[in-house]
Amino acid sequence: RIKHVVLTTPDHAVIESVKKDYGEQVQCILRDPKLAMLNTYIEDTIFDALGQLGTSTNAQDAIMRLSIESPFRGPRIIDAAIDVMELFDSARNRLYVSS
Repeated sequence: RIKHVVLTTPDHAVIESVKKDYGEQVQCILRDPKLAMLNTYIEDTIFDALGQLGTSTNAQDAIMRLSIESPFRGPRIIDAAIDVMELFDSARNRLYVSS
């Protein structure tokens, strides 16, 4: 059910590793290091990534943010989060799931 996977990071080595392992399956975006600092709003990173992709939140049904602090989210958990968003119609309100 996921149409696009985007990775945003200020680390060139991470981008190279992901490209090597996943090729075109994951779109990588080099993030400004300022957006990776502590006490920075994650929404700023999301809007930056969307801007670099040439799209907006209005063009998306929903946006899901998965954090490196919880790397073992499996497909069933992600699908369940999407199901909850659909059940409560939260995608219409332009909310995003954060995990």
